[in-house]
Amino acid sequence: MIDTLARRSSITERWKVLDERIPEIMEGWRRFYGEVMRPRHLDRKTKELIMIAVVHATGCPWCIDTHVTKARREGATPEEIAEAVATASLVLSGSTLMHHVVADETQENIERGEG
Repeated sequence: MIDTLARRSSITERWKVLDERIPEIMEGWRRFYGEVMRPRHLDRKTKELIMIAVVHATGCPWCIDTHVTKARREGATPEEIAEAVATASLVLSGSTLMHHVVADETQENIERGEG
């Protein structure tokens, strides 16, 4: 796993490159991020816990580092973070199992001579 400080340094440099290459898009993305993360019906801690679950599902180590840090600053406990990750794992495993429907349908089509 990438060292945390190296990871933070690397992502900071990558954001700078994106800012130079596509400044309007990055500005729009930051506005979008700010609006989504602004507390409305969900507080920031809850939103960060959701972010942790999603970034674990998408497998982004830089995002994991960022959102665990932000969630802890918002008062999330290690237990809440672990539960968010477990919840993401549950969703991913269920989704994987449900894809078996596609495998079944494909096999049925083959048996009918349609595949």
